[in-house]
Amino acid sequence: MFIEATPESTLKNRIENVIKKHGMKIKVVERVGETMKSLLQRSDPFSKKLCDKTDCVICGKDLKINCRERGYIYQLRCLECTFRVYRGQSSRAIYSRTKEHENDLRKKKKGAPLSRHSELYHGGNPFEYDVKIIAKCFGKPTRRLITEAVHIDELKDDQCMNGKKEWTYYSLKKV
Repeated sequence: MFIEATPESTLKNRIENVIKKHGMKIKVVERVGETMKSLLQRSDPFSKKLCDKTDCVICGKDLKINCRERGYIYQLRCLECTFRVYRGQSSRAIYSRTKEHENDLRKKKKGAPLSRHSELYHGGNPFEYDVKIIAKCFGKPTRRLITEAVHIDELKDDQCMNGKKEWTYYSLKKV
């Protein structure tokens, strides 16, 4: 598995620890990150900041995230509980994924993470949450899945909204 190089190989070490913890046999190799050209070059210098959709959760909350972003690891944090979070990944636009979460919460869909959190901690009432992109892995599905697993594994049991078998076939002690 190829990953971006980080100072003192911190990301590589974290991923290797999770791989070792679950008894998998995957070799992790660091590679050079983005070039200066890709950091300075703008592919769409005239792109709009906000979309035109009236039901966009991201733009409606003014979260300073491009709602058309694809291939990412994201975090939903309950603003009332402040420390309870859900971490997930998607190859689709974050607009679509947060819209699904919003609909699941509104329809009280059984098994959906925000709906489950609403039932457990808010008496079934809707709650405010914020959205944050914590990693970008566009075009790299294996890296996206493993990075999601590492980010979920970082959470303590009492702060995690993820289901225990949501991101792996291995049995984990998550609520």
